Amino acid sequence: MAGDHPDGTGQSLQAELVGTTVVPVIAAAETPIVASQGLVTNTDQTYQALATWTVTAARNGLLYGVELYTSSWSKTRWRLSIGGVVKYTAVEWPTAVNHFFAEARLAAGTIVLLEGTSSDGTSVDMWGIIEGKEVG
Repeated sequence: MAGDHPDGTGQSLQAELVGTTVVPVIAAAETPIVASQGLVTNTDQTYQALATWTVTAARNGLLYGVELYTSSWSKTRWRLSIGGVVKYTAVEWPTAVNHFFAEARLAAGTIVLLEGTSSDGTSVDMWGIIEGKEVG
């Protein structure tokens, strides 16, 4: 069995295609992403941004997940948009939620936006986090 090295062993390299450029998957080519606005309080029943991430130009994004929490689950409604497509809106979750996206690939310039609002004007405290990485 032929190998790449004199001792007969083979070598493999994992790479990511960024646009038309092959980029080795190494620490120097990756940037971890954790995006959050921190604590947001809402009473006016309009959606407010809790977390947003725009994939940097000439890079690929890998979306790992979105986490959300509120001080009042029955009074909070959520909206998630990825690349301008609303994935859900006016959703009431019964408890803290972590959405996992299994490293969903996002093109440069793609915007991930998590928003929340009070359903009836009651004051709610909300938090949202977007986790991922950029490669390139």
